[in-house]
Amino acid sequence: MKKINHYVLNGAIALLSTAGFVACSSSDDVTDAPVNPSYDGKSVKTQFAINIATPVTGNTSTRMTGGNTQNDPTNHTNTFLGMNNILLMPFKSADVLNVTSASSRTANTQIDQVISLANISNSELNGSKSNKIYYDVNIPIATAKFLFYGTGPLGTDNASRFEKGALEIPSNETNNNLSGKTLNDINYSLVTCLGQNAGYTTTAGSFASFLNSICDASCTFTPQGSSETTYNWNNLSAYSSSSSKFATLEEAYKKFIYIGTTGARAGSGHAVLYVLQELYDICQGILGGSVPTTEPTSSAEEKLAWAIIQKITTNATIGVTDNNGVLSYGDDNNLNFPSTFALPEGAAQLAWDNTAKFSYVTTANIGNSGSVTPKLSFDPNNVTFPAALTYFVNTPARATTAELTNNDWPSVVNAWDQAWTATGNFNAWEEEVKSNSRTVALQYNINYGVANLATTVQCKTGVTHLEDNANIVAGETTNRQIEIPSNGFKVTGILVGGQSKTVGWDFLDPNSSNQTYVVYDKDINGTTGMYAKASTPTVTNYTLVFDNFVTGTANDQQRVKVAIELENGDEEFYGVDGKIGKNQKFYLVAELDPNAATGVPGTIQWPAADKSNFPATGVTRVFIQDYTTTANFTINSLKSAYVTIPDLRASKLQLGLSVDLNWRNGLTFDVPID
Repeated sequence: MKKINHYVLNGAIALLSTAGFVACSSSDDVTDAPVNPSYDGKSVKTQFAINIATPVTGNTSTRMTGGNTQNDPTNHTNTFLGMNNILLMPFKSADVLNVTSASSRTANTQIDQVISLANISNSELNGSKSNKIYYDVNIPIATAKFLFYGTGPLGTDNASRFEKGALEIPSNETNNNLSGKTLNDINYSLVTCLGQNAGYTTTAGSFASFLNSICDASCTFTPQGSSETTYNWNNLSAYSSSSSKFATLEEAYKKFIYIGTTGARAGSGHAVLYVLQELYDICQGILGGSVPTTEPTSSAEEKLAWAIIQKITTNATIGVTDNNGVLSYGDDNNLNFPSTFALPEGAAQLAWDNTAKFSYVTTANIGNSGSVTPKLSFDPNNVTFPAALTYFVNTPARATTAELTNNDWPSVVNAWDQAWTATGNFNAWEEEVKSNSRTVALQYNINYGVANLATTVQCKTGVTHLEDNANIVAGETTNRQIEIPSNGFKVTGILVGGQSKTVGWDFLDPNSSNQTYVVYDKDINGTTGMYAKASTPTVTNYTLVFDNFVTGTANDQQRVKVAIELENGDEEFYGVDGKIGKNQKFYLVAELDPNAATGVPGTIQWPAADKSNFPATGVTRVFIQDYTTTANFTINSLKSAYVTIPDLRASKLQLGLSVDLNWRNGLTFDVPID
């Protein structure tokens, strides 16, 4: 994890005034300087400036990176994306906001006032200008501390939510007045994919009904010298011992409904079409290699095979077209289900219960104690878009009777920090806003409120093939050797488990039991893409997530599961939970353990106490706000590949990636995938 807060929006904020709490000036707040003419008994209008660190270049850059995490990975220009939704909250000296440890988090402090500041455009700050001055901002008398919040650009549709991130944020004072409430009422929340895309349950229900109708395929036939008999595809045991074709159809049924030990099977449009094509090919073979336009009459086996094909190709809700033996959907939305709802393919999972019916895994049957066996645990309703850039600082206020010019303000982080030291230019500034204050500043630099995951992926060096799991899953004599595609396996997504949906005023979750959400990042390195080869790691992808601090557990913090979504090449293979078809998505899982760190320096470089009220300082966890966690994944085999997304909380999950942590200015995971 590389530390970011020395380089990010390390905004030092100087204020030009805002409105006031109901608090009069104390008797000792009048000095030799004249009272500010704007003083109204409650507040003064002051000058207010924000300092944002000049972007750094090259390998010394430790800011969040990637185009929409505010760093161009090509030229490291760290282009500022702008700041929006800026909220400033002043507090009196009696209000306790010195929260630097797990045990001292306070959320019942009352909010007396919320000040909305104008947005900062991406063109207002650059390498030579790192501060913005606000004028005539009303600051309440006796203000001694500030909370500051802001965001980068927020996505407004599926594409931009993956590109820029998405958050539910506190509204400004006009829309949702926080005044008079407490810090408990400040929340930032991840945005669930299904919360923004209605209709998933309906489409999933249509697919389930379609598959169940195929399972119910049957025909009637009168064997010579016998009475009419009904043959049900789901019950051929009485006939398969005397007919090789019935035996073939019975085996096809078992494979069609196969769930395996993970409790679910792939139910995406691509996965369903792949299974239907396999079934179609089997039935076509029983029909002698071609499918007649009318029902055959020669045998019960052919009639049943023809009936199955009719169930596949004549469904009213899920249209599947037979193009000379090659199946396709009439609607691309069906092919791309559930991606049309912003979900990863592996999130659409089919369960099979003891009533002999398919259903899709939803909140209703997660951990169901009824008919679904084994119990299911991955909930597509808990998949979220990545977080967006947020900015946060909990800082003392500093004030002076002087009015500063633009040139008086430090424009780089170190200079801002130095300004308040014993020898600094601003050392004599008051620690409380008074009736004669003309200029107010935030003493500490502004940091990011979110954490950043930097990911690279590669296949094992020096090999051309990876071993699959065909021996165990398919009963084959040996495992298959799957050739690594010439361009590599395409990385199409990153899924990060162990996330809280909502964090509080300090961007920590006060309830660690909420860490059941999964961030899905599918905007993988923009248009260039990432391809896992055996020679070199991919370019780095960056994903914004919440700090995963667990309240009250000191350094015994949660391990985090991360799944890499990849696209198969032209060879089908077997993973943990079944066959992965050509060009189908599959998932490899790693566990990131914050206590498995080795290397140098061995500890996180926390911000100095006199420069930051950093939340939960000293508690090592996988994701820390304002820091970057680096995970370098290596694929050593395909034995542990999943065709469905497993429960990323499960303790007995088969890991395709093991993790080696190294500390280099932060937390780095070097992850072989076995």
